[in-house]
Amino acid sequence: MTYPAGERTIRFRFSAGWDERVLDDLFKRIHESLARLSDKTAKDWTPRVSRPTATPR
Repeated sequence: MTYPAGERTIRFRFSAGWDERVLDDLFKRIHESLARLSDKTAKDWTPRVSRPTATPR
């Protein structure tokens, strides 16, 4: 979980139950996000929309 902690700060809450794999993934995502702060095209991202398939009745 993340919490705002000022204008330029984010706090993270960790769980003692998380294993090393989860923590490695979290820090990888944080690193990638911080690297994008200087990327001028970062705001150009468009989410992919997945549409549910209709279930035959």
